[in-house]
Amino acid sequence: MALARIAAAVAVSSLELNGSPEESKKLLEELLSKQQEKTATTLFLQSQIGLLVLNHSPSKEDLTSIYSTIKTNAPMLKQSLIPDTPEAMVVNSCHYEMSMNYFKIVGPPEAFYEEAIQYLNYYQPDDTKRSHALAVDLCLAALTGDGVYNLGQVVTNPILQALKETPEHWLVELLQACASGSVPEFKTLCQETYPAQIASQPALVNMSQKMQEKMTLLALVEMVFERAASERTLEFTDIAQRLEIPLEQVEWVIMRAFSVKLMEGSMDQVDGAVHVTWILPRVLGTEQMADLAKRYGEWAGKVSNIKEYMHEQNPAMTA
Repeated sequence: MALARIAAAVAVSSLELNGSPEESKKLLEELLSKQQEKTATTLFLQSQIGLLVLNHSPSKEDLTSIYSTIKTNAPMLKQSLIPDTPEAMVVNSCHYEMSMNYFKIVGPPEAFYEEAIQYLNYYQPDDTKRSHALAVDLCLAALTGDGVYNLGQVVTNPILQALKETPEHWLVELLQACASGSVPEFKTLCQETYPAQIASQPALVNMSQKMQEKMTLLALVEMVFERAASERTLEFTDIAQRLEIPLEQVEWVIMRAFSVKLMEGSMDQVDGAVHVTWILPRVLGTEQMADLAKRYGEWAGKVSNIKEYMHEQNPAMTA
């Protein structure tokens, strides 16, 4: 592994000194050919070769080969490497960087998002152009990716600091509004504050309807989350007002939330209400954590009061 890492560093340095990608690739391929069996070193070298190819105008055949490597090596990483060892961290980081870059080229955005989130477990954000580009790509993927609803994974990640005080910081604001389920804030940002910036991003323009649907669904989830578990029966009229949608669309929104597994429960079309029994676990922001802590405190107080009442009724009872 030490030799493979040195070879990878030499290959990258060669490119920075105007060497050819073919020479760098050949260096790693020669070392790979000497591997007698599938080891962590093999996986590392295959990922490094994939990265070299992806960074230099890959052909259709190259992309097909890299996808095959991703599908083959992904399960092997979990089976053959010991988690949290230095060797495992190096190999995993290289693999997820390769797969992340592959899906950035090929798509879809949700696949890029999943691989990028894994890669961030091994990447230390800084103020380089690389961190800036990754933060932009991650924000766009989170906003447009199909089935990507746990936006707290991105909002709380240090990678977004790379966009602080930059022209692209509006993406962070848009993402935070969506993650918090704030429909008024999201609409203001889209229609009044940053319409030109949004129009300049083809990904947001092409997926505007999908992004709006995500905002609506997350607003519904946040509305449920804000209520105590015993008070999660919501009237259609309240939902329509909170989500700023016509009353006749509420039923569709609820059914959509059920279908994508954001929440579970039962709907009463006659009375115009929905009772929610479960919502998808997710990463919470600072304000949401504070609210949850407050509710835990209230719950603990109620339990203590009930305990004291029961003891007063029957002093012989023990805790």
